[in-house]
Amino acid sequence: MQLEKLVAFHKTIGDVTRIRIISILANGPKHGQALAGILKLTAPTISHHLTKLKDINLVRDRREKIRYIIF
Repeated sequence: MQLEKLVAFHKTIGDVTRIRIISILANGPKHGQALAGILKLTAPTISHHLTKLKDINLVRDRREKIRYIIF
């Protein structure tokens, strides 16, 4: 079980866009649309990457303003 979690973590982090998202969120919470603008990507693309990062518990969202933060 631990090995599967480790593999999932490395697969998720092995994407340049996800590393860029983590780097941006390290400076403070951002809306998904803000991330899309900064990275010059579409909102659905950002949503896809954020879902992957949430799956490994690296980011979470706050529903009150839908901002994403890094743990």
